[in-house]
Amino acid sequence: MQIIYAASTSFGQRNFKKRIAYSFVSHMGFIIIRIAILQIISHVFIGAALLFLVGTSYDRMRLVYFDEMGRMAVSIPKIFTMFSNC
Repeated sequence: MQIIYAASTSFGQRNFKKRIAYSFVSHMGFIIIRIAILQIISHVFIGAALLFLVGTSYDRMRLVYFDEMGRMAVSIPKIFTMFSNC
């Protein structure tokens, strides 16, 4: 909505500075959309990586409850290191 409004308002401006300012506002809308898309993509990759780690730890330990997992660093040290870096 912001993109269309600012772009259409920019065409009606006779003042050069206002026209540029409205076009910048319109471009900021595109930047916000790009940031949102980047956020969605990163969420998908992080979620997939965490689910992979959970599945891998379940395959090794056959446990899903934290209180039963105690000493995870001893039984699966590499996976524990990946979990602690997240």
